[in-house]
Amino acid sequence: MKLVYAPSFRESQDILHANVLCGYDISVLECLLKANNGGGGKINEVLYLPNPKTPKSYNKVILDSLPSIKSIKSLSGARSCDTLITDLSTLALMFNLQFLKPSVLFLLGKP
Repeated sequence: MKLVYAPSFRESQDILHANVLCGYDISVLECLLKANNGGGGKINEVLYLPNPKTPKSYNKVILDSLPSIKSIKSLSGARSCDTLITDLSTLALMFNLQFLKPSVLFLLGKP
């Protein structure tokens, strides 16, 4: 199985919020990678589709900390993926309609 993780726009208002969001995305990607290693190897590859409005420095931190994750530039690069994981419903809908494949909405509520 091939997955693509596509988080919504990450705004770096200040260093604290940027670090928390960056750590959150890294944690999600690490969980997907661990599911591959510890879960019987059902996940072959995990791709990362950064939001184009997210600062490049944010995406660089994620990709530098997880060298086994490949980045793609657009949704068309996710054509070969089996499932999209996102917190952005419009992207999930576009993936569903364009490729006729499932999406998983991974949402967090604010306290």
